[in-house]
Amino acid sequence: MYEPRELLPFDCTESTRPMMEASRRLAEISIAGESLAKLRQEAKHRPPRVYTGRVGRKRGWRGMPVILPRGQIGNLIMALRGIAVIAWNDPLNITPNRIGYFRVRDLLRFKTPAAVLLGSLKKGVTETPSLRKANAARCNGCAPPRPGNRPRGRPRATPPPGTVSSSPA
Repeated sequence: MYEPRELLPFDCTESTRPMMEASRRLAEISIAGESLAKLRQEAKHRPPRVYTGRVGRKRGWRGMPVILPRGQIGNLIMALRGIAVIAWNDPLNITPNRIGYFRVRDLLRFKTPAAVLLGSLKKGVTETPSLRKANAARCNGCAPPRPGNRPRGRPRATPPPGTVSSSPA
């Protein structure tokens, strides 16, 4: 039985396969970063978001992409009291532009695949403990705030000396 395999250059051997996969992974990461940068540029020119109800734990807005129960991607029109109005395109139907009501708990927020890829690179990464970092944090925590910054701690009942009291005497 024929099984389709991934096409690799003809000079790829078992010793060079990890390098080829690593370079492909780096290229995917680079493309993901570029696509997110383009999204950011486009976000500068779009109208402000009109927020509506909640989808999951996040506030939804008009036009927010969501994943329908059948796996299609639709845009949120409105969400209120656990019901969401969604618009989606179904090219195989008689009327391709569809609008329907769904329970909010049946919907998933659509996440940009580029953002998911870049976020997965950080998954499981923890800061390495260092004596130098710990000592610097202790010193910074014990130091008083710089002049002009807000005072730390509980507000005092009496104003510090040298300040003018606003209450009439």
